[in-house]
Amino acid sequence: MLQFPTPVEIRLENPPVVEVICQVRFPPVLRILNEPPVAFQDAIRAEFPLLETQQGIRVQIDPLATTTPVAQTESRIYRFQSLDEQTVIALAPNFVALSTTAYGGWTDFVRQLDLATSAARQTYDLPYATRIGLRYVDHLTQTNTRSATPRDVWEMLRPELTALWRAEPWQDPVQASHQLVLAASEQEQLTLRVAYRQEEEPVCVLDFDAYVEGKGKGLPLDNLLEYAQRFHHLIYAAFRWCIPEEKLAVFGFAGEERSSV
Repeated sequence: MLQFPTPVEIRLENPPVVEVICQVRFPPVLRILNEPPVAFQDAIRAEFPLLETQQGIRVQIDPLATTTPVAQTESRIYRFQSLDEQTVIALAPNFVALSTTAYGGWTDFVRQLDLATSAARQTYDLPYATRIGLRYVDHLTQTNTRSATPRDVWEMLRPELTALWRAEPWQDPVQASHQLVLAASEQEQLTLRVAYRQEEEPVCVLDFDAYVEGKGKGLPLDNLLEYAQRFHHLIYAAFRWCIPEEKLAVFGFAGEERSSV
């Protein structure tokens, strides 16, 4: 089981988070498939007035396969956007999700999550969830870490996370990635992905995905926000473990009341 230290939550002035997503999956609802979600839109339109639709596509990749993966068309997804188009509520026949690329802290995010999931529950009388997941994606760059070299960017991380990247036979890698799937409890898991790539600006990616799956029994939707809160604390503890506190200071400390993973 995971045993990350429990840090005091610190609000960062310039957090490296680039996207936060919470997705709630449920048994397929034919009403969402067969008719426009008018009542759902009415419930959230004050904060999410813009709408676009997109065709869902699923690509299943087998790392051992020798053939090209085939994309499969899935059901239409309704994307309700905030006025600045940076925060989105997505609705599909089998899930509702909230995502933002302008994360301003947990309090506002969980309020909007409650808005989205309450609208879905009331409109479609959802019985239970089959999966609840919360994901934070952080990008460390030379700019936001004030690093002099690309290597300095991934040197921000604990050495345990980048041991393979610093092996003697090669110089700094052009691209690297690895993934750990960790048990947080009997039902809950945390997937930690660490990656590095050299683009226009070298970037080191920390991708935290905490989730629970029903596996034969439903997850009570009344407990949704409790799951989200627990996953938030777990991901924050993992984030703080990945970057030592003395290096975290480069993002600036703004207080101890609200975390910005």
